[in-house]
Amino acid sequence: MFSPAAIIKPGQVVTLPEKSGWVGVNATCPEGTMVNYTYRSYVSELPVRSTEGNFKYLKLNDYLLGAMSITDSVAGRILSAP
Repeated sequence: MFSPAAIIKPGQVVTLPEKSGWVGVNATCPEGTMVNYTYRSYVSELPVRSTEGNFKYLKLNDYLLGAMSITDSVAGRILSAP
């Protein structure tokens, strides 16, 4: 398990424990949309600093980059792609 007090070396990738819970979201579907699939996007004002595989790492502060994925009970795993 990751501890906030752990010493992390620059450039080291740390995976935090899995989190679970309900999160409020706002879904907007343009008027007249007639498709049978779901398109998801996640919006952030934070700049993307690097991409590794399917993950886009956002600059959280001068010392920390972060990326995430979400597992939807219907759609499955969704990688964050701002």
